[in-house]
Amino acid sequence: FIYFFLFAMSEITFSFLLSVWFSNSKLASIVAPVALFATILPKFIYINTNSNERVSQKYLVSLLSPTAFSFGADLISNYEYAGNGIQLNNIFEGKFNFFSCLLMMFVDIILYG
Repeated sequence: FIYFFLFAMSEITFSFLLSVWFSNSKLASIVAPVALFATILPKFIYINTNSNERVSQKYLVSLLSPTAFSFGADLISNYEYAGNGIQLNNIFEGKFNFFSCLLMMFVDIILYG
């Protein structure tokens, strides 16, 4: 629940951030989905890395909330594939872990707001 809540709140604040730059609503409605899609793309630079590689770079690109969300979704899928799922006892495993994704989405809410 907290994972999706943080993502929703960060997307709302991201929308507020984008709305400041546009006075024309038609132009904003065209640019906003493109901007949202563009902020997901940095995750694919790190598609072949595990949770212990390029940690500082992952924190940097996680300042974009869709990228942090996709890193979290990737970690959830890895744990589900292993048959464990995300639980409180494994939320901190690895250098860039699921808690890092939650933390970065919270930072995004503050940063965008």
